[in-house]
Amino acid sequence: MPPPRPAADTAARAGAARLRAARPAAQRRPERRRQRAPFVLLVVGLLCGGLMSLLLLNTVLARDSITAGELREDIANARRHNEYLRQENDRATQPDAIADQAEQQGLTRDTGINPLPLDDEAPLPGRAAEPGPQRGASPDGRSGTGTGTETGAEAPEAGTESGSVGRAR
Repeated sequence: MPPPRPAADTAARAGAARLRAARPAAQRRPERRRQRAPFVLLVVGLLCGGLMSLLLLNTVLARDSITAGELREDIANARRHNEYLRQENDRATQPDAIADQAEQQGLTRDTGINPLPLDDEAPLPGRAAEPGPQRGASPDGRSGTGTGTETGAEAPEAGTESGSVGRAR
């Protein structure tokens, strides 16, 4: 058995019990714990909300990254296809390829074509040569290397380029 307590100690306990009974319910200590509970729940809720928003943001960024990778791959494929088509077009427009296609369609080469002469003195196909001064000859019939601008020489005829005669335009 416990040793007997002094009477003063029991009197102090009795006074404390009366004080506790006399205090209003709002001043009791358990109420402070209840006041902290909403704050703690608020902090935990904010932390959970922040974590969920970070997870959502991470998921969206990962999805966008995958989409960007797929788009880069599609662009690379389109560029390769474009290059292939460009090479095919280059091959199809080569003279040999065009000639082969023409032969497959039953076309033949025209051997009656006379190419245009590059010499200014030669007549055009289908026309007779027009008489006129020879190149290097002066208008009065003397031969020489004159340009037609020496003293006593006539200027080129109007309507012709640099005095060339015999070519119709």
